[in-house]
Amino acid sequence: MSVEQHTAGEEFAEFEEEVDGVPVLADVRAVTPATASVIGAAQAVVVAATSFAAGAATLALVRRHGARKQLKRAASRPARRGDEAFEIVASRRFMVDIHLLDKPGR
Repeated sequence: MSVEQHTAGEEFAEFEEEVDGVPVLADVRAVTPATASVIGAAQAVVVAATSFAAGAATLALVRRHGARKQLKRAASRPARRGDEAFEIVASRRFMVDIHLLDKPGR
């Protein structure tokens, strides 16, 4: 019984292709740049229109959000009873930081 050893390249030897590396010559011609003014103007128009649409959409969302917030706030307030309502003279906000301490050795 004989064991044949093959290298990795022998298995694909029949699929190999020989490349000669000869460059392909083409007609020589000068490269002309694209007209920058036409492309620049068109691009500027597109950017301006897109920016305007994005700004208008953002403004509409912000206004809608503010209107919904006001409706929620007005609905959550209790109805005023005329003379019994208090007048707010001043308002302060405080940031409170609370620490819960544990007994040592616990």
